[in-house]
Amino acid sequence: MTKTIVIIAVTGNQGSSVAEVFLQIPGWHVKGVTRNLTSLAALALAAKGVELVVGDTNHVETIKAAVQGASIVFGNTAFSDALANPASPDLVHLKEGQSVREMCYDLEFQQGKNIADAVATVRDLEMFIWSSLSDAKKWSGGKYPGVYHFDCKAHVIDYIEEKYPELAARMNVLMMGLFVTNWKWGEASVPWKKLPDGTMRLRVPGSGDVPIPFVVPKDAGNFVKALAVEEHAALTPGSGQGMEMAEMYGYAQDFGYEAEADPSITYSSDVNPKIPRTSIEEYIRGEDWSSLGL
Repeated sequence: MTKTIVIIAVTGNQGSSVAEVFLQIPGWHVKGVTRNLTSLAALALAAKGVELVVGDTNHVETIKAAVQGASIVFGNTAFSDALANPASPDLVHLKEGQSVREMCYDLEFQQGKNIADAVATVRDLEMFIWSSLSDAKKWSGGKYPGVYHFDCKAHVIDYIEEKYPELAARMNVLMMGLFVTNWKWGEASVPWKKLPDGTMRLRVPGSGDVPIPFVVPKDAGNFVKALAVEEHAALTPGSGQGMEMAEMYGYAQDFGYEAEADPSITYSSDVNPKIPRTSIEEYIRGEDWSSLGL
């Protein structure tokens, strides 16, 4: 019997990877949710066999319609680009006395709640996979209250556990590491320095003694497959952007990127050490570095 996986934000970094992987698994129908059915990314996925439906995480009813009939739903959200883009249309939501970072938190948290509200209506759902990050404010004991792009995702878990205990019982949380592609957001995310020999050094703030779990976004599908198909327990892996990144790196140094004190964490290598992963060397060799003048 064919099962259906519904992928929220199917054209994004994680969503497109999940789609690519599940298209290769026999017995799975891949349904992707996107705001724009005619984007180049959407058309490319449709050509490969993904069923596309319109859905906007800002409008819960569209997501409710999109997820019906799903065996598994993969949900993920992205922090607003308003953090780094002064021309972002999301800035219309900025309230008096509110920082851009706080606004971005509110927007993404609401999108996550909308996804949860929608998925909770699916009959016979087998699994909900939520892509999250650790609760920096909680696990740092309040030392880092401003890692909003972590906390807004983590707080969706709290929302589901409080409001939808039946959905929570079917939920698995995927924690991706630090995307190696984050340098594309600019030096506020991953500082870089061009060396005299013409090479570029990408640097992550910190002492160097604390491990940072780097990950290539296109590997997300392999981790979701491990959760959905294989036996498992749990899996991990100017507007204020500078402050947001500084707190994130400080939190990762002091408490671990994934919150080392969180007892619910299980590492992907413990679930299945054979999950395909792209090495840093493979990523460097395969990336287009022309935007850095290399």
